[in-house]
Amino acid sequence: MLGAEPLLRDRARLSVVKKELPRADVIHVACHGSWSETALVLSPDGSPEDGTLSSRDVYLTAEEVMEMKLRAKIVVLSACHSGSGEIKNEGVVGLSRAFLVAGAKAVVVALWQLPDQATKSFMTSFYQDLIERNTVSRSLRNAMQTMQDRPRTEWASFTIVGRDVSL
Repeated sequence: MLGAEPLLRDRARLSVVKKELPRADVIHVACHGSWSETALVLSPDGSPEDGTLSSRDVYLTAEEVMEMKLRAKIVVLSACHSGSGEIKNEGVVGLSRAFLVAGAKAVVVALWQLPDQATKSFMTSFYQDLIERNTVSRSLRNAMQTMQDRPRTEWASFTIVGRDVSL
């Protein structure tokens, strides 16, 4: 929808993603999230068959993200529990905070697990609205309203952290 080349399968390896993130104007990550590790789970650099994979081969951690210099205005973390983190005096310290520290202006995160098909429908609506020059908050609200009109769909998991920007 944005005319970008997605990183899929072998191109979604941890090392490739870490190299490409700083170059992106918009970042959309659709993967598994690990709330206990405060990390996104990506394709491994190694081979699972050799039995030598560890968490450092697949996790993009909040600490690693904070060390990056991002130029992205909008980051969407379409991963279960990507809005979770450790609650401290200064707020929730997790992936959303890490992407803001790294330079992102707005981060859209999921607060709980959602079915894949519902997430796909939600994100399609969100990006269609965002492309029409709406802000992140308006696009998120409109996607929520669209999903509310559909029977048996989940729509309230996503929230925004950061500034209300547009493309």
